[in-house]
Amino acid sequence: MFINHIYATSQELPPFGAYLCEYVVGANGVFVRAKRPGLEAMLPVCVNFNLAIRRLTFLTPYIHLDAGLIPAQLIGQAVDWMAQASPKELLTWINWTDRYTAIAPAQTTTTNRCKPVDPFNLFGQNALLDFHSHGFEMPFFSTVDDRDERQGFRLFAVAGGFPNPTMLVRVGIYGHFWQIPPNWVMELPEEIFPAIEGGLLCS
Repeated sequence: MFINHIYATSQELPPFGAYLCEYVVGANGVFVRAKRPGLEAMLPVCVNFNLAIRRLTFLTPYIHLDAGLIPAQLIGQAVDWMAQASPKELLTWINWTDRYTAIAPAQTTTTNRCKPVDPFNLFGQNALLDFHSHGFEMPFFSTVDDRDERQGFRLFAVAGGFPNPTMLVRVGIYGHFWQIPPNWVMELPEEIFPAIEGGLLCS
């Protein structure tokens, strides 16, 4: 079995099992959680019920990075590559083993699409942060992004509005997404500002 279901009767949840993800039902809604090397998260799937689910505990979503925030130096390097590629989009990956590293893989890129030449690139398969740009356009997560990012568990970011870039960040667990402030998972260079795009109750 790849998926598990848990009823949260206390704040202390059971240890992670050998599953891709686990759905957790709490008093205030349904959450999904997952764990991988370097990253653990629990995000809301459907919350803010009008009536709490009785006899269950209220849950708080969270994100935990084993190595701490992704350094501003790496985020700045990725954004510099994106600025040089503008108005075309550019894809970068940030990974973690014993330290954070970033690459811009070989890719095909246009003003509205970027795609790695090798979709089975191991660095990309194991990426902790999947980060792409929108050139001069403002950042947003498109329907294409939603489709491309449904597989796996990682962080996603998009930057746009170059030469004065802003950024959106979200965490994705197998098709469930939760938009978060960038400073929850990374140090932002001074020249980059967080963007705001709607909210999320159920996804």
